[in-house]
Amino acid sequence: METPLVSVIVPIYKVEAYLDQCIQSVAEQSYQNLEIILVDDGSPDRCPQICDRWAQRDNRIQVVHKMNGGVSDARNMGISLASGSYLIMPDGDDYLLPDMIETMVNYAQKYQAQCVIGGYKRLLRDGTLLEKPGTDTVVVCDDKGKVEKNILCRLVGAEYKKVRPLSQSVCMKLYDRKLVAEAPIMFLSVQDIGSEDFYFNICVFERIERAVIIPETSYIYRDNKDSCSNTYRQERIDSFVRLYREMEQKALLLDKKSYLEMLSANILGEISVCIKLLVASKTPDKMNQLTSMLERGEIRRMLFQCRLSKIRFPLSLFCFLLKYRMKYTLVVLISLFLNLT
Repeated sequence: METPLVSVIVPIYKVEAYLDQCIQSVAEQSYQNLEIILVDDGSPDRCPQICDRWAQRDNRIQVVHKMNGGVSDARNMGISLASGSYLIMPDGDDYLLPDMIETMVNYAQKYQAQCVIGGYKRLLRDGTLLEKPGTDTVVVCDDKGKVEKNILCRLVGAEYKKVRPLSQSVCMKLYDRKLVAEAPIMFLSVQDIGSEDFYFNICVFERIERAVIIPETSYIYRDNKDSCSNTYRQERIDSFVRLYREMEQKALLLDKKSYLEMLSANILGEISVCIKLLVASKTPDKMNQLTSMLERGEIRRMLFQCRLSKIRFPLSLFCFLLKYRMKYTLVVLISLFLNLT
C-alpha cells in the first residue's frame, strides 16, 4: 500500500504547558511520511522557542512565526504551505495516540475517501478519559446522499433528539488536501462566523462525494483549555447571527427545509450558552440586552423555524421561553441552575 505524504498543521498560541506533548505525539506517529507545519500565531510565551527546538531535531518540521491573527488565520497559513495528499489539523494543546494517522490513511485508501472522521477521547482535569466515538461501526458514505444523511445532518442536527451528534471540530478528521485547496475552502474568523470549524466542515462536506466515519477514538481533546468563550461578549451573539445568515442562504439555495430547522436549533444552542453567560455576568443592563436580543429578526426566525418537539431538553424549554418572550422566567430558571451548580 502507498504511503502518501500527510501534512499536519498545528496552530499554536499560549499552549506552552502542553506543546511538547502535542508535537511529540505527532513526530512519533507510527506513520512517518509526514510534513509537520507548526504555525506560531504570535504566541507571547515560550511556544516559539519550543517550536524552533523541535525543528532542529526533526527535519520534517517546518516552523512559521507570524503576527497574531487567530486560529483560523494560522490554519489558513498552514494550508497554503502544505503539499501533502492529506491534511490533519490538531490543536496545540491536544495530542494524538501513536497510530491515529496510520489508521486514518488506511481507511482513506481502502474506501477512496476524501475525508475520514474519527472520534476522540475527552481528557478531563482529573485525568479521566471519556470515550466520544462518532460511530460504533464503520460508516461508508460513497455518494452525496449518504454524505448528507450520515454527516451533514449529524453536524447540523446536533440538538435534535433522534440525531447522534457528530463533532464539529476539524481536529479528529483527515481531509483530502486538493479538495480543500482547489475550492478553495478557507477558515473564517470565529469573530466573524461564530464557529469556524462548523462552517469549514459544512463547506467541505457540501463538496465531498466519498467519506468514512470510523469508531476509533485516537485524538485526545484536553478539557482544561483557557478560553474567552467563558465570558459573555455581545460580539459572540453577533457572530452566531452572521453564521445563521450564511447557513440560511445555503439552506434556501438547496431548498432544504429540514436542514434549516436543524440549523436553527443548532445555533440557538450556541446562543443559549451566551445568554447563560449574560445572566451570570455583572452586566448592569442585562435585561435590556436580553430584550434587544429577543427582538433581532434572525433570532425570531430561528425560534419559529425550529420544531420544539424535536429538540433535546433543556434547550427545548429555553427556546420556548425565548419564542414567547418570557425573559423574566428564563432569567429566574438560569439563575436557579447556576446556583445549583
